[in-house]
Order: sequence, then C-alpha cells, then structure tokens
Amino acid sequence: MLLQDRVGEIWMVAAILALVLVAVSHAVRVRVGLNLADEGFLWNGALRIYQGKVPIRDYKSYDPGRFYWVWAWMHLFGRGILGLRRSVAAFQVLGLWAGLTAISTQTDSILLLALAGVVLVLWMLPRHKIFEHAMSLITLLALTLLIQSPTGATAFGAGLAVGFGAFMGRNHGVYGFAATGSTLLLLTLKGAVDQPTALLALWALGIVVGYAPMLGMFLFVPNMFRRYLDDKVLVFASRGGIDLTLPIPWPWRLQGYAGLSLLNGLSRFFAGLHFLVLPLFYLGTLGWATVSPQGLNNPCLIAACLTGLFYMHHATSRSDVNHLCQVTQPFLVAIFALVFATQAPALIWLTPPVLFVIGLLVIRPIEPRLQMLETPDRFVAVDVLGEQIFTLHGMANQLNSIRDLIDTHLPASDRLFIAPMGALLYPFLQKETPVHSDFLHFPEGEEKQDEIIRDLADNQVNWALVQNVALDKRDELMFKNTHPKVWAYLESDFLQLRPDTLHKRWSFWQRKTDMFSPLPPAEPRAEPSATTDETINSEQQT
Repeated sequence: MLLQDRVGEIWMVAAILALVLVAVSHAVRVRVGLNLADEGFLWNGALRIYQGKVPIRDYKSYDPGRFYWVWAWMHLFGRGILGLRRSVAAFQVLGLWAGLTAISTQTDSILLLALAGVVLVLWMLPRHKIFEHAMSLITLLALTLLIQSPTGATAFGAGLAVGFGAFMGRNHGVYGFAATGSTLLLLTLKGAVDQPTALLALWALGIVVGYAPMLGMFLFVPNMFRRYLDDKVLVFASRGGIDLTLPIPWPWRLQGYAGLSLLNGLSRFFAGLHFLVLPLFYLGTLGWATVSPQGLNNPCLIAACLTGLFYMHHATSRSDVNHLCQVTQPFLVAIFALVFATQAPALIWLTPPVLFVIGLLVIRPIEPRLQMLETPDRFVAVDVLGEQIFTLHGMANQLNSIRDLIDTHLPASDRLFIAPMGALLYPFLQKETPVHSDFLHFPEGEEKQDEIIRDLADNQVNWALVQNVALDKRDELMFKNTHPKVWAYLESDFLQLRPDTLHKRWSFWQRKTDMFSPLPPAEPRAEPSATTDETINSEQQT
C-alpha cells in the first residue's frame, strides 16, 4: 500500500506518465480520421465563442464547460482541427492523471502504472468524447480519496468534482452526484464516519463551488437560465430520451455476426460481452463491499465500481462501441485495483497485456489509426484549412467536392445552411452558422422548426446543403421526416440544384428569389439510405 509520505512523489509520477502517454497517443492518432457530426459540433461550438456567442443561450451545445475549455486552449494551439484536438488532449492529461493516481493506491510500481496507463489511453475514444473519459476518472479519484480518508476536505473535494462535472456536462453531474452520494451512504452504513451530517454539508458546499461558473452564467448572462431550462431540462420530457437509441449488441445474438470475418466477429463478441460483464461486476463487488468487514479495504476498487455503475447509463440508451468506450474507464481501473491488490506476480503482469489485446479488438470499428494500419490504401490526405488529415477516400472526395462547389458558386459573404449533422463543414468552409443549431438529428416539434425557418429568413440565407439520409437505417430519421416543416420550406422557397460533382447523399439548394442561378435544377433521384456510422456520426468504419 502506498505510504502517506510518498503521496506527493507518486502523484507527480502519475502526472509525468499521463503527460508522456497522452503525448505519444496524440502523436499517433491526431492526423487520422474525421467526424463531420460530433467532432464538428465541438469544433464549431468553440469557434462560435470567438464570434461573441454564448453556448446554449445563443446556439445548441453541450454544457458550456467543455466549449470554454477548448476555446481557452485554442489561444495556444490555434483554431484549426489540430488545435481542437490538442485542446482536448490537454483535458485528457488531467483525466489520465486522475486515473493513475487512483490506481497508485494499490501499487507504487512505476512500470505497472505505465502499463495501466497504456490500457486506459487505448480506450479513450472517440477523441471528441475525451471529456466523458476524463470526468469519470476525476470522479473516481475523488471517491477513492473520500473512502480512503473520509474527512471534511475529501468530502468537499468529492462535491467539487460533482459540480465541475456538471459544468462540463449535466450527465456527469448526475452520475457524480449519485456516485458520491452512494459513497457517503456506504461509509455511514459501515460506520466509517463520525459526523456524516458535517461531511454531507461540506460535500454540498463543494458542489456549489464546483458549479459556480454555471451558476454565475445563470445570474449574469441574460436569458441563460430560461434557455437552459427549455433546451437542457424540459426538452427531454418532450422527446422521451436523451439520444437516438440503439439496442445492446448482446454477444449471443447470432444475427449480428452474419457476414462478418473472424476478426470482426471477435470484435463484436467482446464489445457485446462488456455490456454484460460491467454491470454484473459492479453489482457483485458492491454487494460484497456492503456486507463484508473488509469491504472498504480497497478504496480504489469500490470507488471505481460506484462510479462505473452510474456511468453505465450513458451506454444503455445508444449502445454502440462509441458509447461503450466512454464508460469503460472505471471498469479498467477496478480490474487493476483488484488484481494489483492480490500481490500475485503472474496475475499482475499478465493483466495489462490481456486487457490491451481485448481493447484492440473492441475499438477496431472506431479507431481510424488501426484501420489505416490494416488497409492503408483506403486512406488519403485531405486539406482541412491548411492542416493535413488522413481520411477514407469517400470522405475526402465528399469534402473536396463540397469545398469546390461552395468556392465556385457562393460569394464569400453569402450564408449557407447545412443539415442535419455536418457541423464540421461550417469551419471547413469558413462559414458562420446561420441557425441556432448545427446538429439537427433529433425529430423536432413545430416551434423549433419555426425558429430555424425564422433564422434562415432573418439571416438572408440563400443556400442550403442537406444530407437527407436514413440514420441508423430508419426512414423516420431522414431530415425530411425529422424536420418536415423545414423541408417543406426548402421545397417552397428554394430550388434544388444538381451539381455533377456533388455526392449523391447531398442535395444543394438555392433560394428562388436569388438573382443568380448558375446551376441546373436537380433531376429526381433515389434517396440514399445509410447508417449513422457509415456517413456522419462516427470515425471511419471497417
């Protein structure tokens, strides 16, 4: 067990390891893969702060914390796609440090910490969701310290993590609140605290302090609270969910393996297995900890299970590999904490390579660098505002054809509407977003659609670029069905054009009242059908 007088030394070692491992991973991954939807949503959202706009109030966004983090670091790293990725990597260092520091309570071996760090970094995908990985590890560390030493300081620190997490994302606040609250309850039931009321008060104070930036925005940014309430709280009651759902890929569903190679079949099997193993492991471990006199002897293990149990919710709605990766960090830390505590050399040294190989299998479908290593001829470089990024031929061709089309036919000052999920195209084409949201994947009611139409009219938008595909192979998720009133407005006030160079998944529109019409009207053609993974919502797929 780590000696108290070595805490500072080990924490510094964890910081150095985190910095080195993230730097290496970043160097390997940074120039491969593009995500038009989610990564574009983060990039364009941060750039809109430069335009004087406030996240949530002035445009659709996650909670403001991550956008202001990226915006601040972009002053150092630049506003391009690489500047975005480096800014996110800075938060990754913080999260990995937290994870390694928690694991260090069970070993003071620098080599074991480094091997554990390699496994944690491997799973940190997709890159634009690093905040999810990092916040789960920050919460985990706060709980580890609280269980290890339930004092006023650690209770305040746990609350601080909850409040800060909520500023980065409401879901992190909810998961952190549930996990830390459950930890305080467990400590009370086990008789590990003398003054639970005092700890509870300090924990609550920590939440307020951690959430102070958001509270300040509610107080001092006009209309912020009302927009937050409408778009971040009440909206979910009307939608009935927080995301477009995908069923859990249980490993025994044989139809999911049809047509897959052996390697792809193994990837699917281990991904599905994680959806089963993680909650069972958490519940079993926490059940033992509750009834066993030795239940609190491994603080890191219990903290990881409490954190992981509530974070599992994030992967139960849209149950794909992307979301699985975002909730796996606590599980990996729990395994390391459990194995390192056994002091069984063979098991200890075998665990990191086994977890690494399993991780490689699971992440293959969403890891562009691995795909580029497997099939390098499928990738080609594309210029993204002067920065070279390697992506699939199809993606590169689409980007180049869209850029050529816009450069040829749109005056620099003309506004362009892009829908539904091509947010990355706004900075790629150096166009400001003319509507409140650059992410229009969810079915919207008439009020929200009227807002889009007003924005198009008020901002004198004469051009539109629309990808009307069936997301997740569901026709009801085509843009014309999720936003029928906007689609009708386009058909009424715009003329659909058909440039020969434009990919069939995209349609190009020009307002009828615009004086200059350089392109012929579009001929009728079959509407393409594609899954989210294949077109716009993830990194390149195998």
